[in-house]
Amino acid sequence: MQGARLIAAQLQGAWLNGAQLQGAWLVGAQLQGGSLDQAQLQGGSLNQAQLQGASLFLARLQGASLDGAQLQGARLEHAQLQGTSLDRAQLQGASLVGAQLQGALVARAKIWLLRAPNARLDDAQLRDLDFNDAPLCPDEVRPGAACSNPRSWAGWIEEWTKSIPAGERRDAAQQRLAVLTANDQPAGAETAQGTWRNHPPPQPEAVAQRLGDLACGPDHAPYIARSTLGQIWREEPRNLGTQRQTLAARILSDDCPGARGLTEDQRGFLTDIAAGRK
Repeated sequence: MQGARLIAAQLQGAWLNGAQLQGAWLVGAQLQGGSLDQAQLQGGSLNQAQLQGASLFLARLQGASLDGAQLQGARLEHAQLQGTSLDRAQLQGASLVGAQLQGALVARAKIWLLRAPNARLDDAQLRDLDFNDAPLCPDEVRPGAACSNPRSWAGWIEEWTKSIPAGERRDAAQQRLAVLTANDQPAGAETAQGTWRNHPPPQPEAVAQRLGDLACGPDHAPYIARSTLGQIWREEPRNLGTQRQTLAARILSDDCPGARGLTEDQRGFLTDIAAGRK
């Protein structure tokens, strides 16, 4: 299933342990309560995927894009998230125990009750994080405006889990999501809040080096290289300055086997970035 297009697929409670989904398009996929333990998702796109209460234990997500993904209560323990983009992700109550986040981007994300002891954050970009405990608003509202139709966390959990087939996986998802309605904070949440709030910004050179190492690795060509292009085709939110051009030039070079298989259009975009035209 490498490179498969599963956009908006209905996969609630699906059993995808160990699935070979490198470079797959799972944009907007309904994966509530799904089991993706040890799944191979390098360079995949899970933007806006619904992963509430899902399990991604030991999943390999290097260079993947999870922008806007709904990961409330998700289990990402020991997941490989090096170079992954989690811009505007919803991570309330998620568990990232031992996750590998070197060079990852976590920007404008909601991380209330996130637990991440022993997570590796070398060269990770953690920026504009939201520690607010307010539940999501069902309706879109203008920035700063009050929610006219509020829903409690308990109401959201019911909404997220009702489409998961009854049985073991729904029960497991509900158990993982219960952290959002517990009376006490889970162990490690307060420590994670302090660590992530005070994480120093990395040097752009170091971030670009990590992204280039991932993109140019030969094992998952061209998926991670393609996903890396998706992260740098605009300056925001990576904000790498001139290192953006350096990274694009490296991916285009003959010394980047991971870029084999990129389309001419993708190479054209990289050429424009390297030349400072985009």
